[in-house]
Amino acid sequence: MSFNGNSRALLGWKWVDDTLTDAQSNSKTQTISEGSGSGEGDASWSSIDAQLLDTATVEYDFTALPFDSLGVTGTRSFRTIIAILISSSSDSTGGLQIGGASTNQWQGPFIDTSDKISLEPGSQYLHTEYNEGWPVSSSVKNLKLEAGGGDVTYTIAVVGVLTI
Repeated sequence: MSFNGNSRALLGWKWVDDTLTDAQSNSKTQTISEGSGSGEGDASWSSIDAQLLDTATVEYDFTALPFDSLGVTGTRSFRTIIAILISSSSDSTGGLQIGGASTNQWQGPFIDTSDKISLEPGSQYLHTEYNEGWPVSSSVKNLKLEAGGGDVTYTIAVVGVLTI
């Protein structure tokens, strides 16, 4: 079995008036090869269309993520995360707060373990760290998501390197 992946960010726009058109876009694609070095990964994990009721929380432990893929079930234990995507469905009625786990907060892209990101309905958050990735350990492993102002349907996906 082999692993490869990629992340792609694209921002584009088009202005049109009676006689002129101005269209621009900027994109960045990064390929993730199989391995455990810089810019490499060997596993992914996702939870698609998960739901949180208003004020409910969930904490994802990156050292014990349940999975069921290709007929195999078990848990995934990451030692490094190199890409994370969290998206909120446009059908959500509330916002999603990312970060602020009660214990063993995964710092990842945050400057401080108390930092949080707010994701409104229909929004997405993609962050990558292709050099060395963000470390995961027994003391730096939990990512908290919290619904506020209404119910939230979301997807979370990570790519990284598993523990051996």
